[in-house]
Amino acid sequence: MEAVGRTRDSGAVVRVTRRDVTARIRGRRRRCAVGGRLFGPRGRPRAGIVVVGDEVRIESVGRRRRVVEVLPRRNALRRVMGPPDRRELRVVAANLDRFFVVSAFREPPWRTGFVDRALVVAHDAGVTPALVFNKLDLAEPEDLDRLDDDLRRYRALALDVHRTSARTGAGVGAFREAVAAGRSVLFGHSGVGKTELLSALGIPGRRSGSLDRRGRGRHTTTSAEIVELPGGGEIVDTPGVRALGIDGLTREQVRAAYPDLAPFAADCRFAGCAHDAEPDCGVKAAVAAGKVHPLRLDSLLHLGAEAGRHGWEGFSDPA
Repeated sequence: MEAVGRTRDSGAVVRVTRRDVTARIRGRRRRCAVGGRLFGPRGRPRAGIVVVGDEVRIESVGRRRRVVEVLPRRNALRRVMGPPDRRELRVVAANLDRFFVVSAFREPPWRTGFVDRALVVAHDAGVTPALVFNKLDLAEPEDLDRLDDDLRRYRALALDVHRTSARTGAGVGAFREAVAAGRSVLFGHSGVGKTELLSALGIPGRRSGSLDRRGRGRHTTTSAEIVELPGGGEIVDTPGVRALGIDGLTREQVRAAYPDLAPFAADCRFAGCAHDAEPDCGVKAAVAAGKVHPLRLDSLLHLGAEAGRHGWEGFSDPA
């Protein structure tokens, strides 16, 4: 027989801390313990078992609430975390609709290598990516020209691209429309201005970051959290990343993240062509004919080789 006053409900996890989670239940945020098998060492939620964006079942007794079940996810954003001797693959957010790769024109400047890696992560997560280049107010004419040149390599992907300035408001209106529906994640280096963008979108109480002596961003967001936007839409604000490895992905998963090369791969002589030293490679022929930007193939070969060195060995799948 169930205890008197015990009820069941459902909700969406909007914040996870070391001790508990916050879930949105019938429009209100409520702190919840994490129960049963979802507990980890010392009574803390196991990393990756409950993450922001999860739909969960909640049991309440009086004012006490606890998460007792995590419902199946439609997608999941995963990253390898931890020190070199204890690296593990973790889910950091779930049930996403858009994946915004946020870079800055300056302080720190964007790097196409990071964009390539983030696009692979977005593909692995099963989320539609888009690009945001912030701090437009700091951009010089040569920065705009370089960006236009860099974006040519991604033309076949038909990515949405936003140029914004949280300081002046330039481009913020169009960006607000893009995030007004569904749940989006902002993903980028520390210091690119994700926190300032949230403030420009009308989220109060966001603290701006700064750069360290090496020109790298300092963390202002320390854990993932879902924030609701005025006028609709949700954003998962994640901690900035210093480096983005693709540990835990296979060569095949990296290759799948280059859909712009896939049509030409069908013309390769060998089914398992790596598009490197093999003869009669359809992708290399497309590059030579100007149908594929050569840096896209360079990127695939570089990240594919990195995935081949690390692979899944030593990692468990948290999904």
